[in-house]
Amino acid sequence: MSCPFVRGGLMISGAVLAHRGDPARAKETIDLVPMNWDEPALPEALHGFALLACGDAVAARQEAAQVLGAKRRLTYEEAPLEAVLMVDALVALHDAEELRAFLPQAERIRQAVAVLGPAIDRATGLLHLWEGNTTGARPLLERALAEYERLGNPFEAARTREYLAEALPADERAPVLDAALRQYEHLGATPHAERVRAARVGAALN
Repeated sequence: MSCPFVRGGLMISGAVLAHRGDPARAKETIDLVPMNWDEPALPEALHGFALLACGDAVAARQEAAQVLGAKRRLTYEEAPLEAVLMVDALVALHDAEELRAFLPQAERIRQAVAVLGPAIDRATGLLHLWEGNTTGARPLLERALAEYERLGNPFEAARTREYLAEALPADERAPVLDAALRQYEHLGATPHAERVRAARVGAALN
């Protein structure tokens, strides 16, 4: 199995299974494909996304670093998704210091892959949010959301809505969370839908 797109396709399947609440099948799927860490490329980056979906942000960050460290030649066919992976892994780890250090590197290749731009905007917004600066966070998160919607990426749009809700006044959060919940339910992303339902209950109690 040498084709990077066949190998990468199984990684995407694994990530989808994890996001739909079946991490055991996800791990079985990604374990079908041997990784080539001597010459890491697109499949290895996608393997990191599958690990991230399974909840292992530490391993995902390590794999992002390995692929980035290989300094592979970028092509239209094999975009630098490892940069997106690093941003998302650092967000999942809540590692503000390393995220702040990596974002300028990601910004330099912002145009190389469509989903990198909104990932950068979302991460930058979250840096503001983590510092309690909702005013600075909101426009960046709104811009990321608009771009994910333009790209037709409902899962990332839903994730961004969750973050955006945290930047809004309490009385404006419910419609944003409801929209995220509808997207997750439509996608069958059960663990994410359950998380949003819990957030809605918490907001109602407060």
